[in-house]
Amino acid sequence: MIKPPTKIFILSGACILAFLLFVLNHFGFLSVSILIFLVLFSLTIIFSFYSYKVLVAALIVSLPWSINVPLFSSLTLIFPSELFTGLLTMIFFFRLFFIEKVFPFSNAFLKHPLTIFVFLYVAGILLSAVFSTMPLVSIKSLLVRGCYISVFYFMMNLILKTASSNKQAPFLMYGFSLLFVIVYAILKHISFGLVKGNSAASVIPFYNDHTMYSAAIAFVIPAFTASFFFGRTLNMNRTIRSGIFVALLFLFAGLFLSYCRAAWISVIVALLFFLMLTLKFRLQTFIYLLIGITAYVSFSYPKLIETFRQNKIDSNVKNAGFYEQTGSITNITSDVSNAERLNRWSCAVRMFLDKPFTGFGIGTYQFQYLPYQRKEEMTHISVTTPYNIQQGHGGSCHSEYLVTLSESGILPLLAFIGLLLGSLFASLKLFSKSQDKKTRITAGFIMLGLITYFTHGLFNNFLENDKLAFLFWSSLSILATLDSSSERT
Repeated sequence: MIKPPTKIFILSGACILAFLLFVLNHFGFLSVSILIFLVLFSLTIIFSFYSYKVLVAALIVSLPWSINVPLFSSLTLIFPSELFTGLLTMIFFFRLFFIEKVFPFSNAFLKHPLTIFVFLYVAGILLSAVFSTMPLVSIKSLLVRGCYISVFYFMMNLILKTASSNKQAPFLMYGFSLLFVIVYAILKHISFGLVKGNSAASVIPFYNDHTMYSAAIAFVIPAFTASFFFGRTLNMNRTIRSGIFVALLFLFAGLFLSYCRAAWISVIVALLFFLMLTLKFRLQTFIYLLIGITAYVSFSYPKLIETFRQNKIDSNVKNAGFYEQTGSITNITSDVSNAERLNRWSCAVRMFLDKPFTGFGIGTYQFQYLPYQRKEEMTHISVTTPYNIQQGHGGSCHSEYLVTLSESGILPLLAFIGLLLGSLFASLKLFSKSQDKKTRITAGFIMLGLITYFTHGLFNNFLENDKLAFLFWSSLSILATLDSSSERT
């Protein structure tokens, strides 16, 4: 998929990044801004005429261990991944408008339902930024989200659209790089004591908290599992498969020691989908099952709530183990993390009711939800200011669906749900109808990876961070690429 870099590119890149770090710590904002722009512009010109795929490889490998570097005031940079993403965004548009002689995207890809839903999603968050209650915050979030979609969705299509490209390579590269973080986190966790209360601190500084870390692990587990069991079909030798097996052991160890209930649930849901795949369930069956579950919850809501109120198992007790973590999932009274989620979700719904079509503006939830809290719903970890928040008391809406609804209104939420259903439809179609075994395997593990995120997205939201945004948007891109290619053939 990606050609190895030449020594000159490696040396030049290392020198430039080191120089940037030095300048960032010793000079003023204007000087640094001009320097960064000139360096990025120069690199854009150079890499636009040569292979930029080495930068994509560097970005993927750097994502798991990139860290937040403070710049000025409250401004931070995720280093080095955001530098790579910014550079690749500039290269993408420079090549698109000034170098490519033929428009690089096929009609089949641009007209694919997933691409259409991506356009609708972008239109929705753009509209929310226009009518934002905090324009500067929304413009920044819009630019970041736009860079992610440009590089992870559209540029990934250009790299992987050839039939010979290795579609599982991005996930394996990310996963093997993630192993270094997992080993670091486990060793740090051991030094703190292998209890749930220390799981969040063990992943810092590479991930903001254990929920994001566990979501990344859950996302790549299907790709590694498929690569191990179907390694021969994917043209992997025994040595590589042995390495993947060892990686799987660490991935599951990291997942378990993250003590993140949402990640555990997401993997279980993905496993259930896998079982339904092996039993050759059709798409209609999935839809009917989803409708049935929704109907049951709707009609049994009062009874379910009463049952949840009677649950007193608390995941936050000292030395909480697997039983407390799993048994507390439905505790909505005494489990503070659950109660705080309900508080945030209620605020998001109230915000949506106030601004149903434009939302408050992308990126604004953490600033705007505070007045929407009700005293009877708040917990001892609730916050009243968006600044200087104590560790473990912050976070956003804790739902990808509700944060989209409150920040951007109904259109982006419908587009996001469209991405969910569209990815299921495309992957199931490829899995059941494709004559190529590699395509079927790839579609299968991408679908399962996306299922882990769509499930985890019920309880947390991470698309504003590149570590998860890459996995999400590139998975959708590969599905759309595979499906549009099959339609042409």
